[in-house]
Amino acid sequence: MTFSWFGGTSTANLWILQAKQIQWAIEHHFKKLSGEFDNSDPLAWSTYRHWPFEPAPVLTTLGRKFTIEKN
Repeated sequence: MTFSWFGGTSTANLWILQAKQIQWAIEHHFKKLSGEFDNSDPLAWSTYRHWPFEPAPVLTTLGRKFTIEKN
């Protein structure tokens, strides 16, 4: 199960929501929760630090700007 915080603005409300999601998952016999934590999103980063997630490999995306020439 993956949980998230779309539209969230307050960590206090976020912890209440996520605690309810976790409780629901436990009641429905989920064994693993996962998340995607974008370090540019303060609520994502707060979630990562708040709950006891097992460390996972860090993935970094690198990009390169390019231009398309018209003929």
